[in-house]
Amino acid sequence: MATRLIIDGETGEQRREEVPAEELEELRLMGERHAAMQKLMARSASEAALNDPDVMRTWGELHSLWDDIEQWLYIGFDSLLKEDHSTTRAIFYSQRTHAGRRGMLEEVMASFHFASLDELKPLKAAIKRVKARSDFRNKITHGFWGWFEDGASGTVELVRMTAEPHLSPDKVQKFTLHDLRRERDSMRSTLEALAEAVKPFQEAKWARWSAELHARLHEDHAQSN
Repeated sequence: MATRLIIDGETGEQRREEVPAEELEELRLMGERHAAMQKLMARSASEAALNDPDVMRTWGELHSLWDDIEQWLYIGFDSLLKEDHSTTRAIFYSQRTHAGRRGMLEEVMASFHFASLDELKPLKAAIKRVKARSDFRNKITHGFWGWFEDGASGTVELVRMTAEPHLSPDKVQKFTLHDLRRERDSMRSTLEALAEAVKPFQEAKWARWSAELHARLHEDHAQSN
């Protein structure tokens, strides 16, 4: 039987009373949860992330989708210029940052002469979405894995935290696996919108090149005769 000491705050009188079985059971469960949480948090959060297939798959998908977005930005840049792809690639990738590359595409769009402003609207909207995804990607890419203890629910969860030294620890953003999956889905839909917006200009460039090649062949054939 477990008892606890009760001291009267006014008289100082002391007495012992039995601790109810329900309360003892609750204390026991709390102790077990605390021990399990301490054991979990003793592990490296980075190691835990690497050993979690769901986390790593989602993390890989995020970065793979971003690579595809960068590629479609280049295709958009190339499609709006007359130069061949070796020239446009050298120009585009001379910029080392995503913002710089995105900015070059926007500058080319501003002086593009093969389309009306209405035809460029889907591409402008897609680039706006890319910028939003870029802001989120920077937060998680330049962050770190950590443990987040929810005092209210008594649970511990592996999260991706932002590395923002100007923020106090309680204001650092935390992203759960659910958050990362939601961002993955947003990035996928952004990629689809960007690809759809770029394809008409890509096809138009192919058509121009085909027409120019046909004209040169016709001219060469005429000269040879």
